[in-house]
Amino acid sequence: MPLRHTAGTYEITASVAYTTTTVRYNGILTIEKGGSNLAYGKSAMGYVRATSNHNDASLTLTLPVVFAAGDTFKVRVDREAAN
Repeated sequence: MPLRHTAGTYEITASVAYTTTTVRYNGILTIEKGGSNLAYGKSAMGYVRATSNHNDASLTLTLPVVFAAGDTFKVRVDREAAN
């Protein structure tokens, strides 16, 4: 998303809930600024066992981010290494 407002420090909050039947899925939520991950923050608490009906998880991340006018950011969810 392009930032269309004044440059400054913004608090970005991202939340995602998901359901999967992939065994031992461990989601990671990150925020990218200008195509690069912000090295100082990630949410990696979204473990799904996928047995005994444990198929749901959620991730939340809040970070202060310094933006210049026109900067872009993206919220991304990836899978941490399997098993």
